[in-house]
Amino acid sequence: MSPGSIDSLERMTPTELIGLVRRLLGEAERLRAENEKLSAAIAGQRAENQTLKDEIARLKHLPPRPPHRPSGMEKATEGPERGGENAKDEASKRRRGPGVSKLSIDRAETLSVEAPAGSRPKGFEEIIVQDLMRKAETARYRRERRETADGERLIAPLPAGIVGGCGPHLIRLAPMLHFQAG
Repeated sequence: MSPGSIDSLERMTPTELIGLVRRLLGEAERLRAENEKLSAAIAGQRAENQTLKDEIARLKHLPPRPPHRPSGMEKATEGPERGGENAKDEASKRRRGPGVSKLSIDRAETLSVEAPAGSRPKGFEEIIVQDLMRKAETARYRRERRETADGERLIAPLPAGIVGGCGPHLIRLAPMLHFQAG
């Protein structure tokens, strides 16, 4: 508002001010109704536009638009009711941890380390090794760990040919497939 219009408001009587406020409220209500009409018209135009785009894609033999699904963020923020059985069902369906837990172990071996006298056992270190022969085989090696009297840590070595989580047959197969099968 300009300084001159403030002066004119100060000179108005209370009944004139009430009339002005009523006119402004009526104008605001009229603009709100017009805005709602325009918003509805825009939504209709958008729907019609998308229908036409889908029709053009169909006539051009393009793949159809993927279905619009809710993101699921609303469900994630609400959270299940505490203590209900639904919460347990949903939690059990979620995938947890690496895919190693889904492997079936075909063979398990415990490896020992040659340690000097006086060393203490410190448990085992497990490694999952996948190998490929005529059949897939998964082996779990339990590598014994020990600590010597002077504090040195010893771990049982893996059998020859095992690198990381792959067995010797799988290691030989990868380059062979690369060079022969392209």
